[in-house]
Amino acid sequence: MPFADDLIGEHAARMLIRAVASAAPGTPLTALRSAAGDLANRSLRERADLLGDALLADLPGGYAHLARTVRRAGRAGQPPFDGWLIWPVTSAIAAKAVADGGAEAFDDAMALLAELTGRLTSEFALRTLLNHDLDRALAIIHTWTASPAEDVRRLASEGTRPFAADGSWSTVLHAPGALWPDTLALAADGYLYVSLNQLPRAPLFNGNADDRIPPYQIVRVPVGATPIRLGNS
Repeated sequence: MPFADDLIGEHAARMLIRAVASAAPGTPLTALRSAAGDLANRSLRERADLLGDALLADLPGGYAHLARTVRRAGRAGQPPFDGWLIWPVTSAIAAKAVADGGAEAFDDAMALLAELTGRLTSEFALRTLLNHDLDRALAIIHTWTASPAEDVRRLASEGTRPFAADGSWSTVLHAPGALWPDTLALAADGYLYVSLNQLPRAPLFNGNADDRIPPYQIVRVPVGATPIRLGNS
């Protein structure tokens, strides 16, 4: 059974190299090729950061050059450009927009994250832009809440989950039976409802063996918070 860290592994790295090579023909992609061989013994986040930094090194131009390359990579008829390779791509976009420092790059990066989020999620990269200019980012994110695209609306909620005042996360549920918590919902009663889907035991991630054990569970955990209602909903 693969570990979560392996979600960004050799296959994802190869697909990223193939997609970028198609969108930027003639670019050696030396850093990406080196990073692809250096993923072992790293956490999932470290792998994403390594490939994102390598992408920035291989495409050293300004923000506009990176954005054009990414959009070309995502066009129909190009090699597959989705799945876990999207995490390092979106991280590179956000980092390059912040380095640019201009409003035009910032706004386009927000738009590009919205374009890409349906290919996996852009929520990991959105934090970089929120930290850089919170008011500007939130003004754009507010428009996403009315988007006809479910993935963009989800980005508005999932990408803005708050840290604690000291910038840390805290654990609200830890138990041996909490196998792959997913589909979280914060309810008006102050509880967080979580489905436990046993995904690592499913055939796709378990050598084609189905070791899931019914019944499947939904648990609730008191968190002392309630949802923030947006608009008139």
